[in-house]
Amino acid sequence: MKVLTHGDCDGVCSAAVVKMVYPDAEVYFTNPSRLLRDLKKMETADGLIICDIALNEGEWSLVFEEVKRLSSGFEALYVDHHPLPMDFPKRFKLGVRFYHREDVSASELVYMVFRERLDDSRREWAAMVATYGAVSDYTDDTPPASEVLKMIDRRVLYLESGLLTEALIFRRDSGFRRTVVEKLAGGVKPSQIPELPGYAMEALKLEYEVYEYVRRYTRRVGDIAVVTGLPYKGFLGKAAVYSAHVSDARVGCAVALKDNRADLSLRTRDPRIDLNRVVRSLAKALGGRGGGHTNACGVELPVGKVEDFLHMLNSSLPRASETL
Repeated sequence: MKVLTHGDCDGVCSAAVVKMVYPDAEVYFTNPSRLLRDLKKMETADGLIICDIALNEGEWSLVFEEVKRLSSGFEALYVDHHPLPMDFPKRFKLGVRFYHREDVSASELVYMVFRERLDDSRREWAAMVATYGAVSDYTDDTPPASEVLKMIDRRVLYLESGLLTEALIFRRDSGFRRTVVEKLAGGVKPSQIPELPGYAMEALKLEYEVYEYVRRYTRRVGDIAVVTGLPYKGFLGKAAVYSAHVSDARVGCAVALKDNRADLSLRTRDPRIDLNRVVRSLAKALGGRGGGHTNACGVELPVGKVEDFLHMLNSSLPRASETL
């Protein structure tokens, strides 16, 4: 069994729940931009589960072709909670067991898929692990997370999830992520994983430095707050949130440049804005790709198209005076 999952807290927790059912599963970490490429590199597997990876516009059919190639003789599983591509058909025979809901975290959805395969004690722990992922993804108001939060002090759960989230920002290598997956699958709480709390504290120190950088260097493009060149990796999403706050903008955008590519993270607090819908179409028109959730998205663009994207996005935003 091979598991492909995202490397953030929700993706790691998803893989940990899968490992409770398939202890010998091999876990690999990917993202929406790399998924198709990573699948093409893989040899035929005896089982395949993909968790918490959004499907990109124009690529989803190629992804499923690769999944079917790898899953000859068995049925692969694809479990995700991101909005589907705009060109994704409502009715289509995928040849894959496809589990999709947007109102829960990926780890909660994985738990729902596999809970009947677990005995009572492991089911309770799996629900706890799924709650760590849900808290990290701001979906802890849905079961099983909402139910787990009634069982024990929510401050303890938030602390455990926070430690895990921050540590995975500081240590981004696959080796550490796999260790965390193994420990969580084995019943070890994040605070009890050796060195993890220390990594979380180091990440927190860097995060405060990033906040100060954002405060100093955020600029405005209309209703969009933009910050580029963060001093540390792993903080794009948080920087996008903070940039919107410090400049009182409706959308925050953090940009990382690498060679001829730009990675953008966007966040909004305005419920009138559907970032996923707007970003997918604009990115595709500019030779890039992107998507995510209504209030949080990622975009990959050619470097020379970033300013065009920002101005087009600003023009596409509903007027602030419009009512819900």
